Amino acid sequence: MVEVDGNVNRKGVYTVEMGMSVMDVIEKAGGIKGNLSLPPEIVLARIEKNCRINVLAEEKEKGRISLESLDPQKLPVLFIPININTATPEELITLPGIGPKTALAIIEYREQGEKFSSPEDLLQVRGIGPKKLAAIRSRITVQ
Repeated sequence: MVEVDGNVNRKGVYTVEMGMSVMDVIEKAGGIKGNLSLPPEIVLARIEKNCRINVLAEEKEKGRISLESLDPQKLPVLFIPININTATPEELITLPGIGPKTALAIIEYREQGEKFSSPEDLLQVRGIGPKKLAAIRSRITVQ
């Protein structure tokens, strides 16, 4: 999921395939408003995860693109599952029953070289039991 904002014809949230270019996503949003020229290195960048693209006009015909993480608070609203192998603490605490301590425990587990291969692997993390796993299972993914 990519949120597109700024000087585009149709602002919104779009479902895209990973690996699409930023320009492909902008075209999906109806293209750029006006006659802005954009830096080629960013329009050719590939989408690798949920993000926000903001097309900004700096001068009369010159623009820039801001590519940033999607606001973690939008993930549950958009029904975007959180990849527990790459999630930030801010993303993890949007899950039911996951607070700052448990989010950090998940990240510490990953930093010890342990990659999650299934949701059940979360049971190895201090603070996560079967009930908590059941509560978050539909909101997580392992990639």
